[in-house]
Amino acid sequence: MNQSKVSTFVFAVASLAGILCVSKTDGQVYGFPPSSPQHRSFPIPSSDSQPISITLGPDGNFWFTEQNRSQVARITPQGVITEFLTPTFSFPIGITAGPDGNIWFSEGAAGSGGQIAFITPDGHIEEICSQALPPQRRVLSLGRTATSGSPSLSRTRFGGSNCLAGT
Repeated sequence: MNQSKVSTFVFAVASLAGILCVSKTDGQVYGFPPSSPQHRSFPIPSSDSQPISITLGPDGNFWFTEQNRSQVARITPQGVITEFLTPTFSFPIGITAGPDGNIWFSEGAAGSGGQIAFITPDGHIEEICSQALPPQRRVLSLGRTATSGSPSLSRTRFGGSNCLAGT
């Protein structure tokens, strides 16, 4: 892989199967197996989708956000990509696996104040915390930190402020 493509990676996640990366600029998901110097690329079906974050789900699939298309996508270990449109055009950004078996993501549409949403393993999306912030503030990232199994801390960045919540 050439250096210019490496520099386009926005986010990567590692698993026992290797490393998976999303590339914001060329609309690809790249897989790097642990025992091979070769990589595989998987083109994202929607053009100009700008994938921006990726996480490993409890279902064994990888999930990522497509900021420009307002979609969340699932990629199986075999490389099959399925896209799910969010109910509102809301620019999904951060994504993380939740302790409830769902995939949680942040939506950062300018002017809407941002939202938190989740998608079930079968693709049902529910948006919550609608209009949780004033219009000039956005939900920029969402993550989960495990602390020795239980409990866990969820962290969300609202504009320039960070918020931690225990579960």
